[in-house]
Amino acid sequence: MATWKPDASFYPSPRMAMKAPAETLAYVAAFDPARKKPDAIAVVDVDPKSRTYAKIVTTVAMPNVGDELHHFGWNACSSCLCPNAPHPHVERRYLVVPGLRSSRIHILDTKPDGRKPKIVKVIEPEEVAERAGYTRPHTVHCGPEGIYVAALGNAQGKEPGGIFLMDHETFDIRGRWEIYRGPQRLAYDAWWHLGHDTLVTSEWGTPDTFENGLVPEILLGAKYGRRLHFWDLHTRKHQQTIDFGDKYQLVFELRPAVERAVPGAGMRGAGDDAADPHLPRQLRLERIGDVVLMQVAGSPARHVEKLVVHREIDIGDQRWHRLEPFQHRRQLVGIGRLGRNIDDLGHRPLVAVAVPRPDR
Repeated sequence: MATWKPDASFYPSPRMAMKAPAETLAYVAAFDPARKKPDAIAVVDVDPKSRTYAKIVTTVAMPNVGDELHHFGWNACSSCLCPNAPHPHVERRYLVVPGLRSSRIHILDTKPDGRKPKIVKVIEPEEVAERAGYTRPHTVHCGPEGIYVAALGNAQGKEPGGIFLMDHETFDIRGRWEIYRGPQRLAYDAWWHLGHDTLVTSEWGTPDTFENGLVPEILLGAKYGRRLHFWDLHTRKHQQTIDFGDKYQLVFELRPAVERAVPGAGMRGAGDDAADPHLPRQLRLERIGDVVLMQVAGSPARHVEKLVVHREIDIGDQRWHRLEPFQHRRQLVGIGRLGRNIDDLGHRPLVAVAVPRPDR
C-alpha cells in the first residue's frame, strides 16, 4: 500500500536542513531595463562536479515584455510542516515569478527536468488586481497557509500595499491576507516566526515613488518607508509598529535569526542614530551595525551608495542565536554582480558589503 510522505526537501529544523545535499541548480532572474526584450529566468549549473558548472544551461523567456522580474520563490517549503496549518504533501516544484512593473505572475514547472523549466500558467494583472486588491507583486514566500505575496501598491498603484495569498497547488488568488492593518500603509517584504505566531513586514514606498527612480524630495524629506510592522500570524491582525527614525529609510528584506528578525535599512541620512524604542512586553529594535563599503574595482560608477538590499545569515555559525557573528567578525551581508541582463551577467565586477568589527 502506497503511503504519502512529505517532500524530501522539507525539514523540521534548520539543523536538519544544514545536513541536506547541496542544490545543483540555481534560478536567476534577468530583465531588460529598456523593456524592449522579454525578461527571462536563467538556469545556472552550480554543481562543482558538472561539466557545465557555473554556466547558464537554459533560459526561459517570458511571453511579454516589460515585466521587470524581481524576487520570486517556490510554491512550497518547510513551512508546510507547520502544525497549525499543515500541508505536508504539497510538492516543492513550481516557481512563482511575478513582474514588479507589469503585475503579471508566471508559474514555472521545474519537473521533470529542473534544467528545463516550463511556463505552465500566467496570471494577468487584471486578475491580480480584482482578486487581491493589490498590484506590483514584489516578494514571494511559501508559507503555512499558502503562497504569501507582498505587493507594493493597491489596485490603483497607491497605498496601502500589503500581502495576498495564493493556493499552493492551483495558484488561485485567495485574496488579501490582512484582516486588520492598523497604521500600516507602505509595504515591501514579509517574514514570520512560526514558533511565536508572528509575521513581520517592512516598508519601501508606493510605485509612483520608485518606478522611475527615487524621488529626491521624498528621500530628503524622510518619507520613504522606515518602519517594521508586527502581526498576529493566526488572526492576521496588526499588533505593533517599530519606527527606525528619520535617519533610516527603505527597510528592505527581512531574514530570520532564531529569536530575531534581521532587517536591512537601505539608506541612512546624516545625524544621530535613531533611538530604539523599549516598550514593555513588546518587541524592540536593536541596531547591530552600520554598512561600510568595500572598494569596487572596475565599477561602472565612481562610487556605490550605501544600500543594503539583501543579506545572508550563516545558519552554520555556532553562535548564530546571539549577536557575536555581527559584533566580533566581519559579516558578509550582500554580494552580487552589477549586471543588467544575461548577456553581461558574467562580465560585471563583484560587489560585497560587510558589517565591520567594532574596532574598525
